[in-house]
Amino acid sequence: LEIDVAEEAPVRMDAAALARMVGIFVDNAIRYTPAGGTVRVAVRAEPAGALLVIEDNGIGIPPDERARLFERFFRGAAARQRAPDGSGLGLPIARAIADRHGAQITIDANAPAGTRITVRFPPA
Repeated sequence: LEIDVAEEAPVRMDAAALARMVGIFVDNAIRYTPAGGTVRVAVRAEPAGALLVIEDNGIGIPPDERARLFERFFRGAAARQRAPDGSGLGLPIARAIADRHGAQITIDANAPAGTRITVRFPPA
């Protein structure tokens, strides 16, 4: 796990909710990254707010499954194989927290393998 917080990036949101959302993303990244892999967490201040990026070099998410990731109980095929005990509720909870605080989440592929989650927070 690599953490890159170069500067303060203030956000206006409930601290417990922020911790829960970040915890969901980091837990998923670790869970779906094989031993020896890397999970990076970066925080940056931007003129339009703050940016949180979580990247891993894990199993990735096929493009056709990304659109459904925030549906309750949805789990992709590879996720079901790698961690059969999951419920499919983590990402919907994270999205609800982000929505409640005016943040936007995007999920992309992280070349050459893995996933990149970006959360853009409005100015504090």
